[in-house]
Amino acid sequence: MSRPIRKKSPIVLASSLLFAAMLPATSISAAPAPCSLSAPSIGDRVVCAGGSQDVITIPTGAAVVQIDALGAGGGAGSGGGAGGTGARVVTEINVVGESFISIETGSAGGAGLGGSFTAVYRGSSRVSSNALVVAGGGGGGETSGIGVGGSGSAANTEAGGNGTTSNPDLANKGGGADGSGNGGAAGEHCGVAQTPGSAWSSGGAGGAGLAGFGGSGGSGYGGGGGGAYAGGGAGGSFAELSVVNGAASFSPAGGASGVGGYITFTFYSSSQLAIPASPVTAQVEMVSLSWAGMQTTTEAARNSWVQIPDSTQVSKSGYRLLGWSTTADFSENIAQRQVDRGWGAYEIFDETGHITAVFVPAGGYAFLTGDASWHPVWAPGELIIRC
Repeated sequence: MSRPIRKKSPIVLASSLLFAAMLPATSISAAPAPCSLSAPSIGDRVVCAGGSQDVITIPTGAAVVQIDALGAGGGAGSGGGAGGTGARVVTEINVVGESFISIETGSAGGAGLGGSFTAVYRGSSRVSSNALVVAGGGGGGETSGIGVGGSGSAANTEAGGNGTTSNPDLANKGGGADGSGNGGAAGEHCGVAQTPGSAWSSGGAGGAGLAGFGGSGGSGYGGGGGGAYAGGGAGGSFAELSVVNGAASFSPAGGASGVGGYITFTFYSSSQLAIPASPVTAQVEMVSLSWAGMQTTTEAARNSWVQIPDSTQVSKSGYRLLGWSTTADFSENIAQRQVDRGWGAYEIFDETGHITAVFVPAGGYAFLTGDASWHPVWAPGELIIRC
């Protein structure tokens, strides 16, 4: 017995399997929707869905605000390449002496376009110089193949991920933005550079560019658009360290392909961070990959994000790489459908509701919580692209 996950879900790896955490769908309205509360009290949880813009009055006596911000996912390309996930930034910000914060949540990318960022600003103006937290958008998917858009903030860094390409012989994938507000590097096709991402100061709201064969680079914090032969890069992410209490956590667990941004936050009168009694040492796990008679094993820290290899890293003569599965006999038909329709990961359950197998498209990300073995899922035929 099996059932698919919903088609727009980030994925988390657990003891060789994955599970999906669903995100709320983007709402559609003529004007940006407000958050659930504009004048919360201390301890109230405020929710802002995709496309929201609002100015929030900081309650009297508040010292910190805990923030969980998710950037919007990039749009799937017309050729089936999935959009990348947006970034997720979790942190606690000091707000003593402030009266307002402003909120902006990203909208999902359209077909092949990058997703927009989600941001929190100091004061009542949403200008770049007032940014406190930004969760970058995912890159747009490839428009004529299976290259996917880059995902935000892999490996707990501010930088967005690069897009992937369906042609490993061409250097034409859009580059992710580095988290500084600069745009990502342009994709390339047959030696000709395509459109780089725009900088934060120029807008950087996400996804210019279906033109050209290479994917666009991620904008300052928005995702880049996918090209004919490559996905766009993801936007960068940011946290203003001068007001961060403790640390900020970055991961590619924001809005999935085609899903809008989201943010929740709560004001408190004192810090709510859990401070460990003693230093914590990262536990190392093993990630094993097997393909075409070859096998490689790599180490990664538990509770870190790991990118699944794409077709630029793993190839097999006469075949196209669709993705990877936790079992060696995963259905090629299911994998092809997930890739063609931009649906992403797929879970199989047994009769007791336990996950028995998971498929993840090539180039996707997983959260490592235990040892893991992955097997490629191939489709016959090679994608041939000529200049």
